[in-house]
Amino acid sequence: MNDEYMPNTIYNPDIFRTSKPYGFDGVFDWSFVDECWENKKDKPMDIDMFKERRGHFLVVETKKPDVPIPKGQMIAFERLHKLGCFTIMFIWGKPQPESAEAWYPGSKQKVFLNSRWEIIKFVRRWYTHAENNPR
Repeated sequence: MNDEYMPNTIYNPDIFRTSKPYGFDGVFDWSFVDECWENKKDKPMDIDMFKERRGHFLVVETKKPDVPIPKGQMIAFERLHKLGCFTIMFIWGKPQPESAEAWYPGSKQKVFLNSRWEIIKFVRRWYTHAENNPR
């Protein structure tokens, strides 16, 4: 992939090359939308995982350990969460999860997960709940 076109919307090409997204099918250059809004600092964001099951949604953002969620991205996640049907999860640790914070939909309740196994158990519980409680 070293000689493959890499758009400037990918901020860390070397990291991207070694950690491609699940189901990766090539890069996409989003810079064409830069002219769609007045604030040129306002850039699109990605979501690292989006899963739907029977009307329930799990949204996951991953970061390296101790890397904060950028302010604009956090605002977007907070507003998405307020819609009441999205479970939001932040996972720290790359390439393997180390810890996480999850927000239950429609609630101020948060849970902190301190291991890969706790994260797996949380996601399994989310899936089981979604499977048994269609919306």
